[in-house]
Amino acid sequence: MSDIWLNLPVSDLEKAKKFYTAIGFENNAGPGNSAVSASFKIGKNNFILMLFQDKVFESFTKTNIAD
Repeated sequence: MSDIWLNLPVSDLEKAKKFYTAIGFENNAGPGNSAVSASFKIGKNNFILMLFQDKVFESFTKTNIAD
């Protein structure tokens, strides 16, 4: 089964990481853990949540993030 990846922009990566950890998401040790992004496994399926700092997200989507 293929992984499903959800990429989301966040303005405060550390705050977002604490939130998702507090609600029980498992830190994904794979790709995406750096100073500008974080990766979490959701449930027992192959669902991965990727969080990116706003500017990093904008750089690869080539669009501005709506407020």
